[in-house]
Amino acid sequence: MNLTFNLNLSNMKKTLLILSFLGMFSAFSFGQLIDEKNVTVTMDLQPILQLNMSTSDQVDFVFDDIRDYYGGIIKYAATILKVSSSVNWDLYAVGTSQGNSGANFWDQQMSYSNVANPNSVSALPLSLLELHQYEPNQFIAGGTGPQKDYHAAFSPANVAAPGVNSIFYSTTPYTAPLAGDKYIQGSFGTGVNMGAPGGSYLTANPPAGTFSDYYFTIDYRILPGLPAIFKNAGTSADVSQALIPPLYAEPGVYTMNCKYILLEDQ
Repeated sequence: MNLTFNLNLSNMKKTLLILSFLGMFSAFSFGQLIDEKNVTVTMDLQPILQLNMSTSDQVDFVFDDIRDYYGGIIKYAATILKVSSSVNWDLYAVGTSQGNSGANFWDQQMSYSNVANPNSVSALPLSLLELHQYEPNQFIAGGTGPQKDYHAAFSPANVAAPGVNSIFYSTTPYTAPLAGDKYIQGSFGTGVNMGAPGGSYLTANPPAGTFSDYYFTIDYRILPGLPAIFKNAGTSADVSQALIPPLYAEPGVYTMNCKYILLEDQ
C-alpha cells in the first residue's frame, strides 16, 4: 500500500506571516500614542466712543447793526456731529468759561464802555447762547416736563422763550447732566430707552426724510433784544436769567466755550 504525504511548507509560511501582520496591526491599534499642545485665545473688547465734529474753531457773532440786536443772529449748521460707539451712549453740550466775570458767565475780553455805569452789566449768563438740533433726542426720559433737548425751533424774535433752547452750562462739564437737564441724545440714568444703543453714522439707515440718530446738525443763535437783556436766557428748568431793566449788557468782546461730550450711558 502506498501512502502519499504532501507537505506544503510554502502555504504554512504565508499563514504564519499573515498572522504575524495581523498581530502587529492589533498592537498598533490598541497601543497608539498621542501628544497634545494647547493655545489659550483671549479677546479684549475695548469700548469705542468716537465723536467726529465738523465746525470752525471759533463761531463769531458780531452785533454792529440795530436789526441784529432786535432780530438776533443765527449760525445755521455751524456744527455737525457724527457718533460711532460700541456701547450704549449719551451725548450732551455744555457751556463753560474761565470765570473771569464770575461762575457761569461769559468771559469779558474787552469793554467798549468809557464811563462806569451801574446799569451796564458785564456778567452775561452762558445760557444766552441758544442751540437748535436736528433730529430730536429719541431718549428723552418721560417725554414730558421742561425741554430735555434742543429740537424746538427758535422762537420769534418778539416772543420770549426763556430756557427752551438755552445751552446747558456747568462749572463741572464732565459731570453728566441730571434728569431735568438737556441731552442731545440719551438721558440721565441707565435702563431701557435711557441711552442710545451702540452703532455708527456710517451704518445707520434712518427713515426717509430724517437724519440718523448718530448724525446731528447744530444751529446757534444769540438774541440780545432791545435793550440788550437776552430775554431767552434761562436754565434747563425754564427759569429766566435775562437781565432786568434798567440793567443792560455792557458793549464789549465776550468769549465762552461750548463742549460736546460723548460718554457711555450712565
